[in-house]
Amino acid sequence: MADEAKYINFPISLLSGIFEKKTKTLSDILRYSLYVYSKKYKGSETNRMKCAAEYFDVYFTSGDEEKNSNRSLCKAIEDGKRVENSLDEKCPHVSLKLSMFWVIYKESHDEFEIACFCAFCAIKSILGHRDYVKTNKGLIAARMFGKTGKEETPVYPDSFSSYSEASVYLGKRHRVGCCSVGNLQDATKNGKLHVSRPRKNAVVIERNDLDRWFEEHYSMPKSMSLAEKYSLRYHIDRVLFELQANWGLKLYSDHSRGFYLSFKNELVDLAMHNEQAKRTNKYKEYAEVKARAKSEALKRINTYK
Repeated sequence: MADEAKYINFPISLLSGIFEKKTKTLSDILRYSLYVYSKKYKGSETNRMKCAAEYFDVYFTSGDEEKNSNRSLCKAIEDGKRVENSLDEKCPHVSLKLSMFWVIYKESHDEFEIACFCAFCAIKSILGHRDYVKTNKGLIAARMFGKTGKEETPVYPDSFSSYSEASVYLGKRHRVGCCSVGNLQDATKNGKLHVSRPRKNAVVIERNDLDRWFEEHYSMPKSMSLAEKYSLRYHIDRVLFELQANWGLKLYSDHSRGFYLSFKNELVDLAMHNEQAKRTNKYKEYAEVKARAKSEALKRINTYK
């Protein structure tokens, strides 16, 4: 079987240390994947691991010993077990083409390129065996850093009616305490932050405009982690655009929460799924309206009796 047709499978949680220790993280992923795959073979653990290594054309070494010696295979098995014992059984898995793994493992990559790889793996873990899926940026950003994404995320309003509310939001959402009302007012005067004024002495600041201004014009706090950085719209949008431009990702959204993703379907297919879902939701809403009307009518009839 050609190398391009071979895949390794691993839990998304193993990506958690890739930005700090890329080689060790990827080594753990490979050794875990081969150890799990080796269980399909018969014989001793060492023989099974050797069969898995030969299938994937992987060679473990230890010092000056020959490739895939008993000592090096035992060390790979030990590492595979260590990783396996540290995992949550319910963690989503990634199916990754081996050729792509080697590109990331062997070549040098900057932070953004690693982020794109992690986002690719995140989307693969969300897709699973499906051809397409509807998801959101928050879940992708969480899984990029090895999280399942099940944690509840704060829900913020779409707009703010004062500079004070906007400042408090920035403190909670972006963890900055020095972005004052004065900073926001200055940004408005300089034309960097768009603010609408529906009436005198009133302002309306759209959350999307506020996030965009912060990410493009405000200094990033030095204490911000990479996980927090890539949860910001500007940075996750850059990653998703790169995946669409060069990684084969198809993404579609139109006046709906979240978006549809696929590596197999064409964009027009995702557009059809989106429109069909909106139509189904309208039918459900209309059915609920009729049900409420019927209930109210029965109440009125009973009242008149």
